[in-house]
Amino acid sequence: MTKVCDHCGEEKPLKLCSKCKLARYCGHDCQASAWKTHKKECKKATQEGAAAERFVVPGNATWANGLSPDKQYEWLCDCYRMRMDDAYCWGGGELRGVMNPEATPESVSTELFVFCKLAVKNKVVPPHWNWEAFLAKAIGLVIYAFEKSDAKEKYGRENVFSVFMGGRSLRATGETIYGSSVTGDSDATNENAFLDAVESCMLFGDHEDSEDYDRRTDDGSEDNGDNVTSNHEEEKRNICANVGGIAIWENFVEQLTQNPGPNLAHW
Repeated sequence: MTKVCDHCGEEKPLKLCSKCKLARYCGHDCQASAWKTHKKECKKATQEGAAAERFVVPGNATWANGLSPDKQYEWLCDCYRMRMDDAYCWGGGELRGVMNPEATPESVSTELFVFCKLAVKNKVVPPHWNWEAFLAKAIGLVIYAFEKSDAKEKYGRENVFSVFMGGRSLRATGETIYGSSVTGDSDATNENAFLDAVESCMLFGDHEDSEDYDRRTDDGSEDNGDNVTSNHEEEKRNICANVGGIAIWENFVEQLTQNPGPNLAHW
């Protein structure tokens, strides 16, 4: 994972801003030059970080303790990315996310959406979560693969047993979200149910173009499409209700389509 100076953009040995611990600079000159624009962001991040450290999140969301909201969004997104990599490395070579050579913006969005739905169901998402901010962070991350070596470089360590010592682990959190380890037998009932629901309402696709689209009403008569479209829209709103609403997910797919990154460039 390449790290560059937040001011000059050059790849050099970096030091973190001593206040917010987020911005990276290659030296004092760049940090001083960037301060005018970074000052406001730094103050906000420092305050959010202090608030997050004081707030103790219970249960399956304990991974969020000590992280600012922005870092929480990034960490959970990295949890999703590492699970996609684990599916390949430890799950029998299963190709998911951007690792699938046939991946599209819609398929990647579906994978992330189901991940989020499972995270909510299994109470892994901390209180006061902002889904729009999460997706804004995810759009620049999900287009790249992320493996254990990246996690070690980024977070200093990645050990599934860290949670037993009061730490956090991307892999362990992924196991909580999906209800299984990648290598073990898993009950994919909930995951498949969400996948079926996404496909049923054509959440990330146009039902007009689908071969599975059925214009018949419950009594078997032909429908002009208005009722079916209305039902699909209602299903979309319902399934998106606890993960930020349909608008932000439609916007996410649109952004992913416009900026697919190197791994979706074939699409």
